[in-house]
Amino acid sequence: MIDSGCTNHMTEDKNMFKSFEPSHNKNEFVTFSDNGTRQVLGYGKVPLTPSYSLSKVMLVDHVDFNLLSISQFCKMGYDCLFN
Repeated sequence: MIDSGCTNHMTEDKNMFKSFEPSHNKNEFVTFSDNGTRQVLGYGKVPLTPSYSLSKVMLVDHVDFNLLSISQFCKMGYDCLFN
């Protein structure tokens, strides 16, 4: 799901990662719009195509959707246009 409100790409599916580094901070959480929090278990790289991967994707406990962050794409230098 493309999300303009989340700050980072995230998923709960560890099988999606091409590379993964567990978080050493047990107090790292993300907060959702309903004020619920979920623990960040680590970060990694998730392939979208054979030649392109997303970096710094969070593995987050109990996320209902794979979230693609518009703000993270913009910070990476991409322009996002919606019609």
